[in-house]
Amino acid sequence: MAVYRRVLLVVDLTDDSVAIGRKAQALAAALGAEVELLHVVEFVPVEPMGETLMPAVQIEEELLQRAQQRLAALAADLGLAGSPCHVESGNVKAEIVRVARQRHADLIVLGSRERHGLSILVNLTEDTATEYRIRVDVETSYLDEQSDPRQSRYVFAYTITVRNEGQVPARLMTRHWVITDANGKVEEVRGDGVVGEQPYLKPGQGFRYSSGAVIETPVGTMQGSYQMLADDGAQFDAPIEPFRLAMPGILQ
Repeated sequence: MAVYRRVLLVVDLTDDSVAIGRKAQALAAALGAEVELLHVVEFVPVEPMGETLMPAVQIEEELLQRAQQRLAALAADLGLAGSPCHVESGNVKAEIVRVARQRHADLIVLGSRERHGLSILVNLTEDTATEYRIRVDVETSYLDEQSDPRQSRYVFAYTITVRNEGQVPARLMTRHWVITDANGKVEEVRGDGVVGEQPYLKPGQGFRYSSGAVIETPVGTMQGSYQMLADDGAQFDAPIEPFRLAMPGILQ
């Protein structure tokens, strides 16, 4: 019987990470193994898009910092506060393999969610390429200095990462956002492009931009879509899955 001494738990820091972490923790306990945690921030080349776009280096540094905080919090929730936590940037598959070898991991436990980075490792044998596929990832943060809870003003920043994972070049033509606060108030926003541009993405290209939202409650949600126009004339939507806006300490 194989002996496992070190389990590498790879998480994408979505809501499923705690459940996956507990399973890995139970497995490690049964095997008498140690657990180490890993999250990979995937690097996406940034296309300059105007004054409101944050510099690529600043974006990556902020994403890494947030990921380190969230991974440490996850480890604490799992009772693994003393376990090594690794946050790396780069190609998800390559970084998982590199860290596993470097740390001499005997077993890798993967947490995956559709349309997130880990799916490219989990579905190694599956050809997921389609003609029209746009991936959208979101990172959010609460802007305390711009918020005023006494006036029911809660300000959030969000950084959007968009990548063309399809086979056909496409241009982002319009955007549609649905913003909902905890009182059920819904605001819809429609407009041309993003930050004043209609970026053109060849297969494999991506960009990031940052923007913000103001709501009247400390918790809310956003979701939406980008309307794309492919080079072959096809029009299609790139969905933006619902994500949460939350003031720190509100949700436990």
